[in-house]
Amino acid sequence: MKRKHLIAAGAISFLLTFIADAPAGALYAWFAPKAAKVELYGVDGTLLHGSVAGIGMQGRPAWQELHWTLHPLGLLTARVLADIETTTPAVVRGRVSLAPWGMSLSDVRASGSARTLLSVGGQGFLPIEGQLSADLQSLRLKDGKASSVDGVINVEGLSWTLAKDPIVLGNFRGTATTESGKITLKIESVSGPLDAHGNVELDSDQAYNVDLNTTVKPG
Repeated sequence: MKRKHLIAAGAISFLLTFIADAPAGALYAWFAPKAAKVELYGVDGTLLHGSVAGIGMQGRPAWQELHWTLHPLGLLTARVLADIETTTPAVVRGRVSLAPWGMSLSDVRASGSARTLLSVGGQGFLPIEGQLSADLQSLRLKDGKASSVDGVINVEGLSWTLAKDPIVLGNFRGTATTESGKITLKIESVSGPLDAHGNVELDSDQAYNVDLNTTVKPG
């Protein structure tokens, strides 16, 4: 093996060892931007295997806990690649990739309260409740906004909560696809008193179009 190859292998080994043992809490305290939109609380463990007790976004609580396992070889491609898992306030598992050109998630499995998950996206004011589960092959974000989504979202026991007594609407499925920069969510009823079908489209400039037909089933 050539000398330069030995030096490169040694440098990589040193880097991987440093990453494996580096204390995540100390590094976050040293390098976290003071005016960051995302804040981490209770950072524990190492860069390789660590956790946070809470996550805040723009000064408001967004999530309660998160565990990660870093894949150091991703750094060689200018990406931070890690498997993430959380159970509070909802169950979420997946792989996240952070790079200068954007953020993406893959193989995402999520389940929990629909209102809780919508709150993370800043839509917690919507007067709905139900149990949401998602199976997403990919989700790409650019400047904090979705640029590509592919997967299936199911909502069971969806109800409208503005009335004195919640109005049960039923169970629904949404299938998300992305083509030429346009995200399309195909919505269809699975069961329940409300029949709904149609599409919600989101363009690359974040303009959206809703073409949804709803009818109350007889009986």
